[in-house]
Amino acid sequence: ISDEDIDHILLSCSVSWSIWEAIAEDMGVQLVTQDNLRNFYASWINRRFTNKTRRKLWLASFFSTLWSLWMQRNGILFKQHTMNVESLCQIIKWRVATWSKAWEEKIPYSADLLVQNFQSIPMLFN
Repeated sequence: ISDEDIDHILLSCSVSWSIWEAIAEDMGVQLVTQDNLRNFYASWINRRFTNKTRRKLWLASFFSTLWSLWMQRNGILFKQHTMNVESLCQIIKWRVATWSKAWEEKIPYSADLLVQNFQSIPMLFN
């Protein structure tokens, strides 16, 4: 743990990167590696979408992934949890879906449907 830095924990660790890639792929985006989290964030938020809702889901997915990776790291470190990439990706999708329910502009799908069809976001919000 002492050799870890924030860029490694949240981005360049192979497990973390595989989660970022999985979430982005479901949203129809292929990621390009960045030197550090700051550049990765800039790259993520500067991505343009023609559909406003898709852009908001994209931005929410960044913060959901970041938060989920950090919470998972703390669970492993302090509570002896184990890493399950598939489960963590589902948690990330649930966070995005439930957070979206608080938006003023309502999404016409339940959180459950949004999670089940996360990979359809590019088609649903084109």
